[in-house]
Amino acid sequence: MRHWIAPYGRVRPFRLEVPLSWEFAGQVAGNAAVAFSEEFFYRGYMTFRFEERWRPLPSAVAAAALFAVGHLLTPAPWRLAVFFPALLFAWVRNRTGTIVGASIAHFLCNVWLLVLEHSMF
Repeated sequence: MRHWIAPYGRVRPFRLEVPLSWEFAGQVAGNAAVAFSEEFFYRGYMTFRFEERWRPLPSAVAAAALFAVGHLLTPAPWRLAVFFPALLFAWVRNRTGTIVGASIAHFLCNVWLLVLEHSMF
């Protein structure tokens, strides 16, 4: 388990900061692409297919579970926690009827995580 948390082993005092660098800008741009593509697949395609058989709530839960399992490509059990924001993204998609709002919410969550990681580690 130690190798799962090793990148986070060097903790410094928390100071909220947004780095102004090309590296960070690239990470933000990459997260925009990832957020849209994941929402297109999970809340667009998969949820649409699940809703052909099930009601919206079971469809959202199934897509969120697969979304969480898909995040285990990096073997860290805490990555399963993305299940809960995935339910929020499904709710946004269901309320708006489009993946645009869910993609924006997903992107903002990813950027917030980047800012927290840069502020803490």
